[in-house]
Amino acid sequence: MGFAHGQSTANSCVMLMQTWASVEHGYWYARSSDFLGTPLMQNLRWLCVPGDTLFALGAVALVIFVATIRASRRQTDVMETATARTSKLSSR
Repeated sequence: MGFAHGQSTANSCVMLMQTWASVEHGYWYARSSDFLGTPLMQNLRWLCVPGDTLFALGAVALVIFVATIRASRRQTDVMETATARTSKLSSR
């Protein structure tokens, strides 16, 4: 969702404007601070922030989810190993 927001709003506009500027004036101008420092370009870059933030939060949520699953599997494995050892000892 965050990636889609970033690509559909500001990033695509910035890319199109840079492409147009490089065709009209040259690559050096499209990458220069004169072009990238204009108020319109700065505003477009700020429009990326909500989408980037949402994307980062999704990545953090994924890492937490995976870590939680791994921790629960480890705990289950430890309990199964302890149960197996206990049953071996009691069968002797």
